[in-house]
Amino acid sequence: MDKKSYNGHRKRLRDRYLLSGIDGFLPHEILEMILDSAIPRSNNNPLAKELIDIFGSVNGVMNATVKELCNVPGIGEKSAIQLKIHKDIANYLNYEKIPKTDALTSISQVIDYLNLNLKGKINEEFVVIYLNNSNSVIKLKAVSKGSVNEAKVYVSNIIREALNNGASGLILVHNHPGGSLKPSQSDIDITAKIKKAASYFNIRVLDHFIITNDNYFSFAGDNLL
Repeated sequence: MDKKSYNGHRKRLRDRYLLSGIDGFLPHEILEMILDSAIPRSNNNPLAKELIDIFGSVNGVMNATVKELCNVPGIGEKSAIQLKIHKDIANYLNYEKIPKTDALTSISQVIDYLNLNLKGKINEEFVVIYLNNSNSVIKLKAVSKGSVNEAKVYVSNIIREALNNGASGLILVHNHPGGSLKPSQSDIDITAKIKKAASYFNIRVLDHFIITNDNYFSFAGDNLL
């Protein structure tokens, strides 16, 4: 594709976006538009397709590290950072949607935010949402990153963070990269340990969510708390 052709192709993509937004765009077309801002004088369509082939999805690309992205021929540090910036902006916008009211009444927004963070990741991550007396979100913190099958969670670190931030409630969240919503015995055990340790300081564990790429499981909803 010569310069005139790919400039025309880019204009058609922009015109489609102006007409109907992102709806109807293929995954590689979404990446292509991001790459066009970082690599302005190149046909980025094949590169965008290759990224999808390597990482499996737009989320997979966005969740890759800068080093992993730079291992793809044609992706330099500038374009890798541009991709990561777009992911972080999307995360921030979702975080802003979390109202400063009862988190349990707006749990779908909290889950949407965490889903964007965790979706597409190949390893388990364990996140704690720290709440005040009104169940408003004080902070969200990833407390561990593990292998494909387990994340090492240190209960004392979770409780220390809660005390340092004056939290009176916790919501636990972790992902299952394999796609299963069924809690493992270790999931059940760590929940019980955190709940017991938190109770000594009058801190409540309100729920524990397991997130997969397309759904979530609630411990409280299944009477496992």
